[in-house]
Amino acid sequence: MNKSILATILLGSCLSLASCDNNNASNNESATTNEVASTTYGVAFEDKGAITPDSMDAYVRSGKEFNGVVTGTIENVCQAAGCWADFKLKNGNSVKVMFRTAEGDEITIPKDAMGKTMTVNGVGFTDTISIEKQKHLAKDNNASAEEIAAIKEFKIKTGFTASGVILK
Repeated sequence: MNKSILATILLGSCLSLASCDNNNASNNESATTNEVASTTYGVAFEDKGAITPDSMDAYVRSGKEFNGVVTGTIENVCQAAGCWADFKLKNGNSVKVMFRTAEGDEITIPKDAMGKTMTVNGVGFTDTISIEKQKHLAKDNNASAEEIAAIKEFKIKTGFTASGVILK
């Protein structure tokens, strides 16, 4: 009788341990599935306290310079080198994000990053974009000759210079 009780306890323990192992495997799988892989480019930073591109745009259009973290979805990426990306704003405009370290070195991100979540750390500002610069950016984005020729006026736009980028 003692042998059968001992066997029952051992069998129960084995099943319990097997069950725990399966639960741990399931938890690990779900944790891995729920985590979003991210890659950092340029200077590493913490993405806490990030604001939206629309909030940053409103802040700099009030005449102030923004220093901090912004996160949003990438609307467009430089197809020549990955040296800039755009955040789409709710008003239909966009924020051009240029990637540069404090030393002025260029940072590039993958050219296929459109649609990904991008968090950037740096400086936001308003800028006058010359006709020549707009044409250069349009060319980087594979615009047609007609689209490039149609650029005839300077624009005042919100810009951002990022020293660090996190893509998710």
